Amino acid sequence: MGARAPYSKKEITLYTDAHNAVHGTDIREGHVFMCTRDLEYQQFDIWPDEFDEWRHEWYERVYQYYEKTGG
Repeated sequence: MGARAPYSKKEITLYTDAHNAVHGTDIREGHVFMCTRDLEYQQFDIWPDEFDEWRHEWYERVYQYYEKTGG
């Protein structure tokens, strides 16, 4: 893998949270399964026991953005 994983735990949490908001679900985990061009298997996971932590971290970034931009 390169310097940054293609999917971060924050991103997976964001997609999961968006799905919950749009579809009225309560999903608390997410998994991305990938294969590189070199046929290397990669898996990125967010588990229920860490979901709230990553969700909180994501929203902290959103709040910081709005404080910084005045939006």
